[in-house]
Amino acid sequence: MKKPYLFIAILIVGILILTTIRLFLPSAPGIPQPGKPLLVVPPAPTMGITQPVGVTFSFTKEPSIPSVLPEYSYIDFTRGELEAKISSLAPEYGIPSTSSSLFRAGTFTREWSRDGATFKLHESETTAITFQQSSAPSAPSAPKNNPEAARNFLTKLLPVTAPLALTPAGITTDIPEGILITDSLGVRSLEGHSYSYTLDALPVVTYPYTSATSFVILDNFGIVRSATLHPAPKTVAVTGQVPILPPNDILTNLSAGRGALLSATTQESPSTAGTIAFKTFRIDTVTLVYARKDGFLLPAFILRGNGLAGGGTNQEATYFLWASPLQQSPTPKNN
Repeated sequence: MKKPYLFIAILIVGILILTTIRLFLPSAPGIPQPGKPLLVVPPAPTMGITQPVGVTFSFTKEPSIPSVLPEYSYIDFTRGELEAKISSLAPEYGIPSTSSSLFRAGTFTREWSRDGATFKLHESETTAITFQQSSAPSAPSAPKNNPEAARNFLTKLLPVTAPLALTPAGITTDIPEGILITDSLGVRSLEGHSYSYTLDALPVVTYPYTSATSFVILDNFGIVRSATLHPAPKTVAVTGQVPILPPNDILTNLSAGRGALLSATTQESPSTAGTIAFKTFRIDTVTLVYARKDGFLLPAFILRGNGLAGGGTNQEATYFLWASPLQQSPTPKNN
């Protein structure tokens, strides 16, 4: 008579053990854990690149991610304000404050120029200010410190106000071709300085989701020879806190096609993506950034890693994914 009770006791203990083990097992990549809400983010723009489908995503090492971050509203400089800034600075480079404009194929351009130097304001999908100086009026009495000269040029043209910050992003002597110098000052070298905007120490990316927003080329005298600047917002204000996707929900949203492939290269042809056909993608680095959306600066992820296609072809690629949810939806129950 005791055997049925013994069998029931063994069965109950077995169920308890299996339940305990299941609680401590990690969930499969891209599959939400039962009982936890899935955080769903808005789809990212596809950037005109063919997106691979049916990809399984995973992490090389699960990243450490904050659970919440601030979101911000912002106001951009108007075209008139940008024109006024350039007009006030142009005479310092011997350029008249008067300008001419051109509108062609959806792009607006306004130009301030003299023989040997030009400021331009470009407006299309993004706004940019460019400067070229092939002929400088004279060399400074003492060479300027290049990092200081580059920063001064940018902040004098467009000041950056807190909580935004202008942050150095690198120095290079690998200068693109096409820098023309026609004066006789005896320039011996050129150096390029990259800058990004940061918010809460996180990069602010601009379309197409790159963080290097300004690039200034100076010669060995500290004279600015070329510059490209993407204006930061004029004002930024915190509007609240938003939840950030945990690692498992990052994988789920990527698997659902809510990320955007920004770039892909192959080992065989580093300059082009070729056929983007990977079926698994291992994420090596996860970078939190801020990106513009509907008048707000919202947290987003830049994810870099490697995709594996058929035949063992490896493709290095970069994805963009919004980091804060559009809505919360309950995890489907298993029947």
